[in-house]
Amino acid sequence: MNYEDTNLPTKADRYISSLIEPYRKSIGLDKMALDMLGQFAWQKDLSAYQIHSKLNSTPEKLAYKNVNTRINVLLDSGLIRKTEGIDTNNMHGARYYTLTEYGIFRLFLDRPDSFSENQWDVTKDRKSSPSQNARSFLDNYSDSALFELFLYPYFKKETLLAIGPLLLELYEYLGTCCQFIARKILEVNKYAAYMDEKIFSWEKVPGEDNMELLYHLGHILNLKPVLKYYIEKEDNIEKPTITVHFPSDPPIKLELDKANNRVLVMSSAEIGQSKELQYEVTRMENETWVNKRIPSREAVIEIVNYAAKEIEPIIYTFVHRLATPLTTTGASSDFSHYYDVLTKDDKFKKLIEKIHEEMHKDFEKGYEILMKST
Repeated sequence: MNYEDTNLPTKADRYISSLIEPYRKSIGLDKMALDMLGQFAWQKDLSAYQIHSKLNSTPEKLAYKNVNTRINVLLDSGLIRKTEGIDTNNMHGARYYTLTEYGIFRLFLDRPDSFSENQWDVTKDRKSSPSQNARSFLDNYSDSALFELFLYPYFKKETLLAIGPLLLELYEYLGTCCQFIARKILEVNKYAAYMDEKIFSWEKVPGEDNMELLYHLGHILNLKPVLKYYIEKEDNIEKPTITVHFPSDPPIKLELDKANNRVLVMSSAEIGQSKELQYEVTRMENETWVNKRIPSREAVIEIVNYAAKEIEPIIYTFVHRLATPLTTTGASSDFSHYYDVLTKDDKFKKLIEKIHEEMHKDFEKGYEILMKST
């Protein structure tokens, strides 16, 4: 299937590149660590005390100090981050945490059952359907790059929130996408000594490497096409800087940290959930090369195409179920609701049109050939 969004490979490149470094540094997650990570599937912001209370309602109890220790491990591994401004009225000054983009990825990779079974509900004998749990996660993390890359090209967010049973199947599909990314790119990069690509030479900015730097900044920060710019450079200081000024975008500052062989890129332009990027530097003859670690473009394209192919049979089967004769009034009401929601989603209608053209008609041709040969 050809993807409708022509920027999808670029988005995939940006997303997968952001996973490489935390994956390289990641530790093995035991069952308790995964249990703790899974709690964030049901509630977006949690404190160490809340996690401790929930885990202690299960047979596998954990001392509060050990919860804090593991929280710090999850924090250092880039799986969770501190959340600002949550529950400011609490008297104990509790710190709250939420999943990072990498944490969301690892949940789909290592604990996909978290989305269909809320352990907290189970232990408290509460009634919570898997589809409700799946919707809660989507609602809490709807701005995730994983959804942007693998679901939103084919569905509106509102559609996904309205079709719970299908959402669970789509979560299984997201799990296979994460496994494919891990196998094809992350594991390959994990132990590689050199997986870097030069962005620009520090000595050649301002100068002949201006456009290489500007192209990369525009790509990674989603800047408008750069027509006018001014580059200011300060080399005679402890940490040399390059500042790129634009007429309509915030300035971008690059700081060379010679002691740690790295360059920090800082901007008030939004970069996911952070406002800072970090790159390694290497000395090549008389130049300082600023590098980025990347997956190959071919591998990124392969993942985008893989996802497009994986979603086809899921939707094909779902549409087939919608057309199956209904036997109960309740089911009829549910399916009528799905029809109403899906017919208003232009993205989904384009998707099933393509599936019909590229999958169903080929099936019909194959069927006719096979039947004629008997």
